[in-house]
Amino acid sequence: MYKKVCTECSKPSYSSCETGTWLCPVCGTDITRVNLQAPETRSMPGRLEYMAAGFQKETSLSTERELV
Repeated sequence: MYKKVCTECSKPSYSSCETGTWLCPVCGTDITRVNLQAPETRSMPGRLEYMAAGFQKETSLSTERELV
């Protein structure tokens, strides 16, 4: 995910593509030539634990199904 901050309204804008015309979704300013910034990351420690536990559970279920 790519991020730019508008030079007119200072609001962030996000995109999955770094090329092409980039207009601020808030004020419409062309921010194509504005430098890309790294988007902020959100810490979600519980989610990783949940995903790992879910993966282990699915693995054990598929193993049990194969044995039956």
